[in-house]
Amino acid sequence: MVREADAVRGAISMTGQFAALEDNLTARENLMLMARLRGYGKAAASRLVDSLIDRFDIGEFRDKLIKSVSGGQRRRVDLAASLVVRPQLLVLDEPTTGLDPRSRQVVWSTVRDLVDEGVTLLLTTQYLEEADALADDIVLIDHGQAVAAGTPSDLKARIGDQRVDVVAADSRGLDGLIDALSGRFDLTISRERRRVSVPAPDEIDDLAIVAAAVRSSGIPIDEIALRRPTLDDAFLALTGQPPVSDTKDETLVEATS
Repeated sequence: MVREADAVRGAISMTGQFAALEDNLTARENLMLMARLRGYGKAAASRLVDSLIDRFDIGEFRDKLIKSVSGGQRRRVDLAASLVVRPQLLVLDEPTTGLDPRSRQVVWSTVRDLVDEGVTLLLTTQYLEEADALADDIVLIDHGQAVAAGTPSDLKARIGDQRVDVVAADSRGLDGLIDALSGRFDLTISRERRRVSVPAPDEIDDLAIVAAAVRSSGIPIDEIALRRPTLDDAFLALTGQPPVSDTKDETLVEATS
């Protein structure tokens, strides 16, 4: 990195949290500007930009000024700009924060395509579902410290097998469920989701036992289900607290070809 700094910079592309775009240019003009700055001739730049517009589903707002488009649309243009030159390593800093579901799916699809094409991606994300869907390797970071690393399957396997989830109808019901079940089961509690989880190594038998206990309590619930662990569960187990949206708690994802 010291002896060949220019070559290293040429192999890396990065998209930060804030879009590096010119507000008074259209989406297409921003991409054309980036392509011309990177040495493309006018005709080659136009062909490249058109392909990026198709890839990131930018066509419907390609001729709108960046200052007039939504945050999700702006983000898609910024990601497209990072691929004007195909990098060996693409660094994405929370690329889907604040995006609508459609824009998020576009980004996910593009990430998968880039990995299939041989690009290595390093990204941070607050969305554990996103890490589970995209990552080959994950580092969980809590208050600036790496608390665990591994594949999604490895991390989920650390906290056991299936669980029975019971979702209370309201916060008062959650307190009632905790009181009713805490003496009989090892509970994991998520107040944000009004959810109580119980380990279920015996699957159907454990589901029936928990269901009977909930029924006898008479507490209204919205849902009871048997499910496998998620990365949310892994985060809870490994950090002792639910994931929060600040700069100190995030997931570092590496998706490699």
